Amino acid sequence: LSSGINAEYGGVTGYPTLKFFKKGATEPEAYSGGRTADDIVKFINKETGARGFVKKAPSAVVQLDESNFDATALDTTKDVLVEFYAPWCGHCKRLTPIYEEVGKTFKADSNCVVAKVDADSE
Repeated sequence: LSSGINAEYGGVTGYPTLKFFKKGATEPEAYSGGRTADDIVKFINKETGARGFVKKAPSAVVQLDESNFDATALDTTKDVLVEFYAPWCGHCKRLTPIYEEVGKTFKADSNCVVAKVDADSE
């Protein structure tokens, strides 16, 4: 990658690298934000004035917070598995699709709840 497009515009030394070519500009701006779809969409919205958003698929995992934790996790008539996670945690991020599958598996079982709580914000 020492010649061609990368040499002229990119300066890429690692992958993935994101560069933003703003309308009317000839030099790219390096993107250094987060790597989630939400982070990248927020960056593009900020730079362009657009109003894009990431449509979230419905989750089979119940999101807990102060308003519903006791009523859900401490419900003595149900079995409840609660994941305490941090949004920035790599291990937690890797568990997300697996935990979602677990939630789907038990979604139809009214006696079993698969839930999660953002331990950073609660």
